[in-house]
Amino acid sequence: MEKVQKRSGEIVTFDKTKITQAIFKAAHAIGGSDMQQAKMLTENVISILNQKFENQIPTVEEIQDTIEKVLIETGHASTAKAFILYRAERMRLRDVSKNADPAIDAMFGYKSKLFSLVPHEQVDAYKKLFYKLREWQSEQKVPFRLKNDYLGGNDLADNIYRNKYYVKDLDGQCIEHRPEHVFSRLASFLGAVETTQEKQELWSKRFYNILYKGYFVPGGRVIAGAGDLYRTKSLANCFVSLIQKDNIESIYQTAYECARTYSYGGGIGVDVSCLRPRDSVVHNAADKSTGAVSFMELYSLTTGLIGQSGRRGALMLTLDVKHPDVFHFVNVKKVPNWVTKQIVEQAKWSNMFDERQLLELERHVKENTQVRFANISMKVSDEFMQAVHEETVYGKNVVLLYKKNNKEKVTTAPQTEELHYSYGIPSKDITEYELLKTAETLEEINAMLAKEGLGPVTKEQLAEQTDRDIFGDFVIDVKGKDYDYAVKYAGDYMLYFGAPQTGDVKNLIKARELWDQFVAGNYDTAEPGLIFWTAMSRYSPSNYVGRPIASTNPCVTGETYIATEHGMQKIKDIAAASNPTMIATDSRVPLQIRNNDGTILLMEQQQKGVCMDIAEAVWSSGEKETYKLTTKRGYEITATADHKVMTINGFVPLTELKKTDKILIQKGK
Repeated sequence: MEKVQKRSGEIVTFDKTKITQAIFKAAHAIGGSDMQQAKMLTENVISILNQKFENQIPTVEEIQDTIEKVLIETGHASTAKAFILYRAERMRLRDVSKNADPAIDAMFGYKSKLFSLVPHEQVDAYKKLFYKLREWQSEQKVPFRLKNDYLGGNDLADNIYRNKYYVKDLDGQCIEHRPEHVFSRLASFLGAVETTQEKQELWSKRFYNILYKGYFVPGGRVIAGAGDLYRTKSLANCFVSLIQKDNIESIYQTAYECARTYSYGGGIGVDVSCLRPRDSVVHNAADKSTGAVSFMELYSLTTGLIGQSGRRGALMLTLDVKHPDVFHFVNVKKVPNWVTKQIVEQAKWSNMFDERQLLELERHVKENTQVRFANISMKVSDEFMQAVHEETVYGKNVVLLYKKNNKEKVTTAPQTEELHYSYGIPSKDITEYELLKTAETLEEINAMLAKEGLGPVTKEQLAEQTDRDIFGDFVIDVKGKDYDYAVKYAGDYMLYFGAPQTGDVKNLIKARELWDQFVAGNYDTAEPGLIFWTAMSRYSPSNYVGRPIASTNPCVTGETYIATEHGMQKIKDIAAASNPTMIATDSRVPLQIRNNDGTILLMEQQQKGVCMDIAEAVWSSGEKETYKLTTKRGYEITATADHKVMTINGFVPLTELKKTDKILIQKGK
């Protein structure tokens, strides 16, 4: 048998796997799972069909009748019953669909890219739920206005729905005509993810009701994209693309990610803080880098080229306030672009400039008036805002003496894979600095230092930025104490970028000067915006699930054995598999709750023994210095310094453990 006649009358190629799938689904509905049995029954069906329709083409209905017959005669009555119920449900849906909009039927028959992304079973469930909701609407089992007056005659609202949210066919014609159509699409598509038909119908109806009543409104991309089988759309509004490395490949990879995100209807944010500053060394034909800000135009133009329903995509570009290109960043949008064009054209008409001068003029003007298709925001730290405050309160030339309650002097902090500048160029924790004295002259500070046998600090030392740490402080080592002193002029702020390719790039500025330029730009063009990065990192919701915004990864060595659902495995093998893995964890490990002030509460758990939790991702983070921890009973682990070990008093970094600490091990000891 080679052909079969569909219900529409169309003759198509016979596919026996469809019979197998139909039998298996019916068996699966009552708890069966034997695919081989389904294949054997398929051969019985085909044998009967070949005898009965030797010189004829059977119809779909005749094939299904034969399936029922074989199932009953071979003792599979329960499977036959499930198959009969399946046929009845499909017939009911076909009857409902006859009264539906043909344009909707056409959408369900269209095979788009979405079918390669969403399981076929989910699409089938979506279709069934969609027609079920249409049936409920006609029977008034869910709210549905017989008159198309849900929007109350609001032409503006109707225009927004028509232009942004109603699904359109491939010719651009709306196939939805009222908000209730949108609600049924959303409810049925999102309800299809449930695991059983009962749950699918329950949650589709619930979701439809809360949408209709306005109790909940999804994001715009969900309303526009969920259930649209014609087009692949994003179901999220906002994304962030990380420029992985400071190289041309990563820069253009991010541009590609921007373009792809726009094509799916999303907006995107890109931070350029990881890119080397202007005039840094590059090892190509240019010799010098054009700087981080210059590449913002690439992302801006990408945004301008790809439309979204008649408008451009949304792009936010950010730069860390500590980046040496920050002055260029703050001023890049001060002059509107129509002014740019007029300046260049007027210069050409004036005959006052030669060709070289015109090119230089055009370069200079465009360099400071680009990035037309993006919003920009400056990521500011508490360190920067404190420097602004210092000059405002004490004056520009006042000398400040701080007590620095740590002994760490940070003279370099180059960007690495672990310390990616898009997570924030290192800034000091101002809570560890205590202002001891303000003075009009350096001599007053030196007199105070001399009482402790320290100093003196010279004007030349303060004037030389290489003698200061990356925060702009001249640090004085206080021997035998757990603190140091930091000397600076009020308002001093160090711009900094470090990388193996560029070395340390430092530029000591007055924070108030940058702040004033920011304020002026904001007054003129409402840009750039401000992102209070320290505060955002502190209050990020990710802190509450133990995933604070950070740039270090605690690690163990690749040879470390981990207890998994498959037995003991080396962690390097788990990483190579790239699959989520169930791992054994000690049930005594307390839950961690991170407070907004950075402190951590430990909530004890009463369970004992071992439980299985999922490790979503395990990866290699490079080569690092490691330490070996050995217990009295001979248990060992080799890990990095910042790897946290669970003690009876909570988690402690490996290198901070004391010999008297008692640690928990997986065996419950």
